[in-house]
Amino acid sequence: MGSEGEPRWSDFGRRLRYWRSRAGLTQAQLGELLGYHHSHISKVERGFRGPPPRFSEAADGLLGTGGELAALWERASAGEAAAQSVPFPVPRTDGRPADVTPELLANWPGALPANGLPCPLHDTAGCPVPPPTYVLVSGRPLPVDVDGVHGLTALLAAFERMTVGRTSVECAPVERTLRTLVERSTQVGRRTALPLLRLAARYAQLAGWLRVLRDQNGLAMSWYGHGLRWADTSGDVTAKVALLFDMSMVARIERDRDAVHAYADALEHAAPARRWVATMASLYRARGEALCGGLGEVERHLGAARGLLDGFGERDRAEAPWLVGAEGRMRLESSAAGALRDVAVLAGDVRAARRAVTAGRASLRALPGHMRPTRTLLTLRLADAHACAGDPDAAVATAGGALDEALAAPRTTIVRELRGLHTRLSGNPRWSGTSSLRDFRERLLTALPPR
Repeated sequence: MGSEGEPRWSDFGRRLRYWRSRAGLTQAQLGELLGYHHSHISKVERGFRGPPPRFSEAADGLLGTGGELAALWERASAGEAAAQSVPFPVPRTDGRPADVTPELLANWPGALPANGLPCPLHDTAGCPVPPPTYVLVSGRPLPVDVDGVHGLTALLAAFERMTVGRTSVECAPVERTLRTLVERSTQVGRRTALPLLRLAARYAQLAGWLRVLRDQNGLAMSWYGHGLRWADTSGDVTAKVALLFDMSMVARIERDRDAVHAYADALEHAAPARRWVATMASLYRARGEALCGGLGEVERHLGAARGLLDGFGERDRAEAPWLVGAEGRMRLESSAAGALRDVAVLAGDVRAARRAVTAGRASLRALPGHMRPTRTLLTLRLADAHACAGDPDAAVATAGGALDEALAAPRTTIVRELRGLHTRLSGNPRWSGTSSLRDFRERLLTALPPR
């Protein structure tokens, strides 16, 4: 139970259970009406997870709560974020820099833009960055001069590089910096505050993604919502688009097709003249349609994305360098593999599974070498596509080389792929045959964390 004024998810779950019981609904019936599996309702009612924002609003309307659940959601998500953060900087008495690790130094960029992050002050002009000690020294306020803004942007770029590599980034340092950044924006004039809020929107996206990796989608959506507000206030369309990307991804994870399409609409409305935005909107529409098992609509949206990607102009390449060249092809093909695999699972469509295998192989060929967690995830997705196509031996052979790293990964995105692969390999009674397949299934079953 949270303290007065700061309820946690247990409070939300208790009130949801009260209103569900009052309406005479079982967890399965409520889940069917809201579009969620009964296990999701069970976890929410027991306080094990926070639901996405649309859940609380839909439940309020269905159960006639007068908005109580939405209000509890807001307070619980804000309270959890505050509880998992500490003031910045961490006090020290020896005068040495705080939070500077070898991993941070190894990923510190030499200049901006970095990782597609422009300078909040000078855009893509090309700005030198100070050393990490400039923004990570204890015992003084967070610097918000020109060098300070450059340093905070470099810090974010370093965090992002660590996230796509092997290093696991903790939530606390990112959220700590973000909260202090927003606090400092209230202490300075508007001209100084706007670049800080522009940067805060980018930090909010990373904070949300780190929560997604920990299966804390409710808290992730809270950060994304804050980020959208800061992006709107600072006029940063690119940051707004990036946040909507991730919100659409969470909606897909929650299997909310309508929300996926709503975010795609919001994307196109936010930046109607940008081909790279339309490309990503088409990819998300394809993933959303895959939740219904419709191959035709999925292929239509994938075709639109391919055509848009091939026609990128100079502005598209400048604003979305991660969609250019091999990395852009990887993102497109990995989305195609995921959508086609999902169609194969829902509709039992072997054609879709074979096309997913082709797209999965293409995504791995285009993948940059430093993105190791992504390689693990895409390898498992390819293995699952093989299983959906009726080739369990190819599935086991494909996943075998990535299994050790996958089982050691704390990311829920990878665990989700492992669970799906195990389900497919265990679901066909004709596949009881080879010892390698039996050993692989047993190893997965033993190693996977409990739900």
